[in-house]
Amino acid sequence: ETCVKEGGMTSLFVARVGSLTDAQLAEAFVPFGEVLRCELKGRFGFVTYREAAAAQQALLAMNGAQLADTRILVEWAKDSDPHPEDARPQQGRSEARSRRAQLSHSAPSHSQHQHHHRHHHHHHVHHRRHHHC
Repeated sequence: ETCVKEGGMTSLFVARVGSLTDAQLAEAFVPFGEVLRCELKGRFGFVTYREAAAAQQALLAMNGAQLADTRILVEWAKDSDPHPEDARPQQGRSEARSRRAQLSHSAPSHSQHQHHHRHHHHHHVHHRRHHHC
């Protein structure tokens, strides 16, 4: 895993594979370099090269290419996960996560604070009136 991160990405994520088979997908990507893994998962495909340079070439050449009955989209695969949220660079992801965490953290505590304040105020008024009596 460290070798993949240091030497650049070697896994490609292929979307819009249409009715392509594993063999057709492999056939299209093999010319760019040694393919270690090539598989289809539903409407997505994954191609892993031994060399990052081969993956880079394949990405540039094959993104938007017409294969059989479909025009495929090729992106860098992140953690071999087809979710678009995880297709972003690691940095942007942690940034978004911390921003989201801050947001969700400040929202509840803010409303909680208001609620607490209102409750306290109400209690105070009630207490004073009682004292006045």
